[in-house]
Amino acid sequence: MKKFEERIARIKKEIESVPIVSWEEIAEAEVRCELVEKHKELLELLICVDKICRENGIGYSIAYGTLLGALRHGEFIPWDDDADVMMTRAEFEKFKKVVKGDEACKLFKVLFTDRFATKESFEKDCFIDIFVFDPAPASEFKRFTMNMVSRMFRFGFFSSVTYQERIKKKRGLGRFLFAMEYYFCRAIGRLEKAIWGSKMISMHEKMITGNYKKSSEYALSHTGTWQDVSRTYRMEWFENLTEMNLCGYSFLAIANPEDFLINRYGNYKSVPEPEARVPLHDLGIEAREDWQIVFDL
Repeated sequence: MKKFEERIARIKKEIESVPIVSWEEIAEAEVRCELVEKHKELLELLICVDKICRENGIGYSIAYGTLLGALRHGEFIPWDDDADVMMTRAEFEKFKKVVKGDEACKLFKVLFTDRFATKESFEKDCFIDIFVFDPAPASEFKRFTMNMVSRMFRFGFFSSVTYQERIKKKRGLGRFLFAMEYYFCRAIGRLEKAIWGSKMISMHEKMITGNYKKSSEYALSHTGTWQDVSRTYRMEWFENLTEMNLCGYSFLAIANPEDFLINRYGNYKSVPEPEARVPLHDLGIEAREDWQIVFDL
């Protein structure tokens, strides 16, 4: 953690040295300082998850931006503002049982997203997203059907500024097709919500967890991002784990992270343009009363 403390001190010194007239530079430095402090807190949470999993023989892997940061930067992506891990449904069920018996930890769900925090980090709104992967049918049509149901569920409860911004960035036929898919799923989902209300949550849970004890060569994440709901992963990726360095600490990761990242991001080695290097969660979710629904697991 010493590296984080030194970095925070260096950035604060930069802020003090910037002329008062340069407010934009001061604001930028303050955001950098906040991100480094957030990375320190997230690293502590990751160490906690890693300890729980290793002591109880639970398989997990750092995921998404956290996995990408470890592979490409050796640390958190400098402009990233969250941390992710992933597990198969079977491993998550074991993790859930262990955490339930630990008074210092908290496992909860915000609508469809599973999250882990300590009692202290929860008060500071700092947590780790846990993405659970379920066995998927061999039939491509059945996988497509499950994906569509998950999308309808998702957009029945909230709409995201992020997805609407993504529509604006697309061009031509791609923009039209993406918009049609988004608004179709959103309309059907909200109709289902009007009919079944909060029962939709338990219905969705039953659909995605019903097959987790069955063997399959495919995996789907129904609790992931829009892109994940649209993608199929290989279950074997989650069965072979290795050690990976992140900020000088060793965490578990899938043995073939390149395949996972290419599937998810495409050319993951390409660093975004400077204007795109911003915390993604600043866009956040549109303010909706339903988003405040929190379930303890």
